[in-house]
Amino acid sequence: MTTCFQVRAACPTMAVVAAAASTALAQVDLALSGMYFNQGNNFTTTTLAGQCPTMVRARFSTGSTSAVAGVDAILRVFQNGEEIAGSPFFSVNGPIAAPASPNLATIDHTLNFIVVPPQGSLEFVVEVDPGDAITETDEADNVSPPFARSFLCRDIVDFAYVTVDYTPGGGVPSTAYTQPGIGEGFLRGIYPVGEWNYHRVPFAPLTWTSNINGSNDALLTELLDIRQNEMTSAGYARPDFIYGWLPGNPFSGNGQASGIPGYAAFGNTDNSRFQRTLAHEIGHCFGLSHTSNTCLQPGIDVEHHLRNPLNLAVLHAAGQSDVMVAGLLTNQAWVNQSTINAELADSRTQCALGATAFEAPVLRVAGQVNHADDSITLVPAQRFPAGEPTAIDPAGDLIVRVLDATGAELGAVRTTAGSCRESCCAQTKGKSILHPTSLLYAAVAMPGDAVPSRVEVLDARTGRLRAAIDRTAHAPVIDQLTAGLDVGMATVGGGADAGPEACLRVAWHASDSDGDSLRTTILYSPDNGHRWIPIVHGATGEGEALIPLSSIPASRGSAIVRARVQDGLDVTDHDFVVTAQMIGNPPDVHIITPNASASHSEWSSVLLHASGWDLEDEYLPDAAFSWSSSIDGALGTGREFVVKHLSPGTHTITLLGTDLDGQSTQVQTVVTIVPRTVVVGDLSGDALVDGADLGALLARWGLPGRGDLDGSGQVDGGDLGLLLAAW
Repeated sequence: MTTCFQVRAACPTMAVVAAAASTALAQVDLALSGMYFNQGNNFTTTTLAGQCPTMVRARFSTGSTSAVAGVDAILRVFQNGEEIAGSPFFSVNGPIAAPASPNLATIDHTLNFIVVPPQGSLEFVVEVDPGDAITETDEADNVSPPFARSFLCRDIVDFAYVTVDYTPGGGVPSTAYTQPGIGEGFLRGIYPVGEWNYHRVPFAPLTWTSNINGSNDALLTELLDIRQNEMTSAGYARPDFIYGWLPGNPFSGNGQASGIPGYAAFGNTDNSRFQRTLAHEIGHCFGLSHTSNTCLQPGIDVEHHLRNPLNLAVLHAAGQSDVMVAGLLTNQAWVNQSTINAELADSRTQCALGATAFEAPVLRVAGQVNHADDSITLVPAQRFPAGEPTAIDPAGDLIVRVLDATGAELGAVRTTAGSCRESCCAQTKGKSILHPTSLLYAAVAMPGDAVPSRVEVLDARTGRLRAAIDRTAHAPVIDQLTAGLDVGMATVGGGADAGPEACLRVAWHASDSDGDSLRTTILYSPDNGHRWIPIVHGATGEGEALIPLSSIPASRGSAIVRARVQDGLDVTDHDFVVTAQMIGNPPDVHIITPNASASHSEWSSVLLHASGWDLEDEYLPDAAFSWSSSIDGALGTGREFVVKHLSPGTHTITLLGTDLDGQSTQVQTVVTIVPRTVVVGDLSGDALVDGADLGALLARWGLPGRGDLDGSGQVDGGDLGLLLAAW
């Protein structure tokens, strides 16, 4: 028997029949003329990342002077001579009218396939019109030669975000903008990695009471402190990047990064710009400066991340600006090859080589450099028992020294304060707007039992003293610290998303006989002092806070609340024990893909992509996720995989994420599968008609749905006849 393939509409119309007849009379020779691999953009010299969703676009020559209707194809992917899981792949947009002169700037001038390729060397083979549905002058070139591409290892990148309770205006930004699958959508679309572990920090929102246009460097210092030490002190992995979300767009430059390169950034939640702002600022963290580049090639938003909330198209034009052009809206930007290459070359996206970061006791020295008057203003230093010492920069313009009471040096580092940073707002008359200040942030390694008495910041070239902090005569005194549970309280500054819930109430009062300004951090330990989680940042010597229990890990008995008060170099701690049994938190689970209310053609790849992070367990493994359909039942287990066997109809797709404590979170989305017969009789999705398909048909006998090949409403003898004819 020969295998018979046929591409047809579910209900052919006279127009379709006429088109097929005219095609049969034309001089047609279908053959692959180009294959393009898109992980944001399709430059042939860009590294491709394994385990990253990829759109493969197949372009065809037709041998005809007019469009050829009804063209479809299958894509087979091989590794070491064996087809990978899920192969063959059916197009997500076929059949198409293949144009005589295809243009990559039109999404349906190519047949497009969605694949999640494994790491390693792969071979791609496209078979156009496999069932000979279209009469051609030459059928021998319908199967393409193998096209080889390598997909390299790229790491899971840990990206923590902080919501800022901005009291001068807006409060806490809405989760509709910050949540996984939305806030980092642009980032996922243009920066290919093994996976983006984008998750909230395990703390309450960061309260910020100063105007951001005058406290931008202070906010970046706070974010760097959270990343540098507070995450690890709380028992969590140190994130590769940290980002602060502000409500609306209160900052004059849209957003700002701590440096180029850097580790921290903040940005807006303005509807028209927030997704692009995040991707732009992380571009600075990758070491990229502003540019005037355009994309140069049509780009593809493979998972259609930017469908929400702006409903942007999958294809982005070659003339759009690169994401690193300053001051753009989300709909104006996509990505250039140079930007992707910089991200792929960054050490934080590289797969681990077995080395671990150097950890040591450090004194964090931070402040603001004012380039207008050449002054440096330092903030109180922070002592971290384990941190990443700042790497020595031989060309740095500043030396940061830590001295003991005798003047002996405890540690030093040469670093760069940098020049004025470019504002990330639009340029004026083609010239960049510069910030008058920049951030100084250095972690100086020193002996763990050392007592620092003076910090000096020196000009590296001349030795001139630029700034200093001296230990004062008296340490701060904590006069009061109380803590307890309040049930059914509304969180302070909770914003529109916050409702009444159980909270931890903390109040404190501290004083200093030297008259120094005080900086208070409130820490919480759920496990008798093994982990310390900051729940109030950068407060003054007196205050009160309500912390929602949903934002911190549960205590299984006695919890400890610690007030840490600093006056510059002195630190005073005071603890308060809270006896309370707290219920653990279910995991944060989100559906990244598919988009709600999206339509997909039958047999095309539907990418199921989950995000999951837990306050107690952190990054959830593949086994934590299970997917199901309201029509087809269980679909599989895993964070990310492709399904192509969804039955026609409207499906409620359910994702269930379960943590190690057995607590679960369930989320749903609705998608519609539009009927399409890619290969008549192929019920198993392998592009063949054989015994597997006969078994599938008999299992559905008398039922509607897949297997109803003749459209009668149920599987019966008519369908069996069609299957045997195609055998």
